[in-house]
Amino acid sequence: MALTKIGKEGITGISNSSDANAITIDSSERVGIGTSSPSSFFSGASQLVVGSGSSDQGMTIYSGTADNAQIFFADGTSGADAYRGILRYIHGDNAMTFYTDGANERMRIDSAGHVTMPYQSAFLARCGSGDNDNIPINAGTTISFTTEVFDQNSDFNLSTNVFTAPVTGKYQLNMSLLLGNGDTATDYIQAEIQASNRSFYWIIDPDNWDQDGVYFAATTVGLMDMDANDTAKIVVYMSNTGAAQMDTLNYCYFSGYLVA
Repeated sequence: MALTKIGKEGITGISNSSDANAITIDSSERVGIGTSSPSSFFSGASQLVVGSGSSDQGMTIYSGTADNAQIFFADGTSGADAYRGILRYIHGDNAMTFYTDGANERMRIDSAGHVTMPYQSAFLARCGSGDNDNIPINAGTTISFTTEVFDQNSDFNLSTNVFTAPVTGKYQLNMSLLLGNGDTATDYIQAEIQASNRSFYWIIDPDNWDQDGVYFAATTVGLMDMDANDTAKIVVYMSNTGAAQMDTLNYCYFSGYLVA
């Protein structure tokens, strides 16, 4: 059977060579291709149902070798409302891209399988000589950082030296401090990644040194569970005796990123 109608409105060309109903439009205007009961599926996604439920099923979007194939998600027809979310395959680069909140690319999978997420929280802050001189005894001192090497998603506050988790998740946090002038008279020197839920520690007893520590490193890392708006910072503490003479030197780093 073939249906053909030429005109301003209506069918301009449909050819049917199937031996059964290929397309069903029910009384609620749900469309089934390969199924006669699209209303049987989840109501929030039953307006178009493709497949028969047997063997492999699928849908193909066919575009040019230098063009894009894409699905748009809209909540209106004006401006960015017409493309609030986009799933796009870029044939020129052989890359799959994902967009949210309008035309903002949030994730890309390139032709080699590399995944990049330009808004995923990730930061690296640096401090050096003169940034934290004469760290006090018997007090927890928040280490000051003066340079952001990068701060993807702007979650590290350089004025407070605090990282704030933008969403609930698992965060990899890393501390690497180069310190100098540690007093052997101090009972212990402790450095930690101090976060809302828990902390990761580095600790040393300078009594084992035969002289004040001219150069020594304090490093620790940890996978941290953080809730949205939880915070993390680097805190150094020296106990009981000794002189307030220890400093941070080049190079000291605090870094982290959202893992999952």
